[in-house]
Amino acid sequence: MSLEDKNKEYTDKLSLKKNYPAVSITAVLDENYYSDHSRPCDPCIPKKLRKKLKELGNLYSDNGINIIGKCAEINVAHKVLDVDDSVPLNRIRFSDPIRPRTKQKINTCDNCLKTFN
Repeated sequence: MSLEDKNKEYTDKLSLKKNYPAVSITAVLDENYYSDHSRPCDPCIPKKLRKKLKELGNLYSDNGINIIGKCAEINVAHKVLDVDDSVPLNRIRFSDPIRPRTKQKINTCDNCLKTFN
């Protein structure tokens, strides 16, 4: 199954629960898939992820692009790094972000582009 298919499956589950966060996304590591959605990230995120986010500004602050630490990519990356903290941030493969309410593909925000590229 592709990343896009896994993300669609996750988005469909959210919709069944009538849960419509702004964005859902899926990542893959060693053929294991991890899905999550946009919401404030856990304050205990892995150090390398926290350090990279700090370059954008303070966690949970609005830097004019988005609220730092609230993106679906951050929540999924946390899950991946919990399994293998040695994975470089730029090696995490993500699906396209989807807006669960409309099922439309959306662009990755500049904060996430700077964090994971």
